[in-house]
Order: sequence, then structure tokens, then C-alpha cells
Amino acid sequence: MGDAARRRGGAADAEISMRPAMPPVSHLMTLYQRFDSLRNSIALLREQTLHTPGIEDWPSVQARFSNLLSHMYSVASALQSPSPHFFASQLATLHEFLNTEAQASNAFEEDNAQQSHSLLYRPSRAGEVPPVHYTDADSRLPVLAVHPCKPIVDAKLNWLGTLLRTVPEVDITKQEEELVAAYDAAHASEPADGRNEAELVSQRIAEHDARSIGALRTWYHVLHAPDSEGETYDFRMRVYEG
Repeated sequence: MGDAARRRGGAADAEISMRPAMPPVSHLMTLYQRFDSLRNSIALLREQTLHTPGIEDWPSVQARFSNLLSHMYSVASALQSPSPHFFASQLATLHEFLNTEAQASNAFEEDNAQQSHSLLYRPSRAGEVPPVHYTDADSRLPVLAVHPCKPIVDAKLNWLGTLLRTVPEVDITKQEEELVAAYDAAHASEPADGRNEAELVSQRIAEHDARSIGALRTWYHVLHAPDSEGETYDFRMRVYEG
């Protein structure tokens, strides 16, 4: 009994440690650089708009705002996947499909109205277009968790809590609560049909995506639509006077 108790006590007193996992350093560094660029673009735009810009300053303001949007898209893409071409390659495939479809089907001829494959004559099904995935299965960000690998003395627990702090700032929390309250007030009168709020939001997202794809497909068909003489309008052609 004495030896067993000593062994248990020795195991309890032994330092417990966890083997640190190898994080995706390159992906995290990319995120850090893009967040830093986004922060700088926000600071530049804020500095320029602290005072009311004159009319001569608007081109510069628009350029800085476009730069800000570009950095936001860059950060969003990096959060979705470590691959820089994950989303862009899917969009390229989608646009190529829609472009080929519009060129292959003359959607504006009256004789083809009954057999056309265009959105202009019959609703499309979601499965007809290549799907666009917004999450990458190879991304390790969703499964990352920051934690100490070794026990931390009580004197440094506050320091650890500061490093791992996930609570937003007070003003951010207030704005979030106001947005949630506004959403609840706007949708308080919706009929209850047994679906929870997450299902309703998912339905709205799916409906929005369907309308977006429909508008995009229609644009491609309009782009390649021939006139009565079989000519396709060149949107890049410039018309000169005289």
C-alpha cells in the first residue's frame, strides 16, 4: 500500500505536458500580413475623411475605399482556404460554364422559346451550374485551438487570460447587441411553421444565391444575344460623333 501510494503521489507531482502541434505557420503569416494591410488601409481612409473632403479629393477617397474593399476580399479569401486560388478557381469555372452556355444557346430567337435552355424561358435548377464551395476541407483554421502545453503557475494566469482573450471591445459588443435586437424586431411577426431561426436564415441564403445565379446567367445571355441580323453587340465598342 505504501509503495502504491508513493507511486500515485509521484505521478501526481510529475509535470504534465502536452506535445505542441505544428500549426499552419505559412497560412497564419499570410493572414497576419493581410490583416495588417487591411488595418493600414482603414487608417488611411479614416485619416483622409476626418475632415470633410473637397470635390477635388473624391478620386483619392474612392481609390482608398476601393483599396479597402480589395484588402477585405483578400482577408476573406485567406480565411476560407490556405490556397490562394481556392475561391478564384471556382469562380473561373462558373464563369466559363455560363459563358459557354450562353454562346451555345440562342436564347433570344422566338422559334427557340419553347426549347431554350436559358433562364429567360424556364427556371433553372441549382444542379445545372457548377457548385461554389465557401469552405475548404483542407483548411486547419476551424480546428485550431490555442492552449498552454505545460502547467502555468497561478501568478501568470492573468497574463495567460490576456493573451487568450476572446471577448470583443465594449463598443463592438454594444453594436452587435443593437444589430441582433433590430433583426429580432424586424422578424418578430414572421409566422411560426416549426422551423428554427437557423433554418430560416439558411433558406434566405439559398434563395439569395438562386437569384444571384439567375441574374448572372441572364447577364451572360444578354451579352451574347444576337440582333435580328445575327450580330452580337460589342459592349466595348466606342461610338464616335460624326
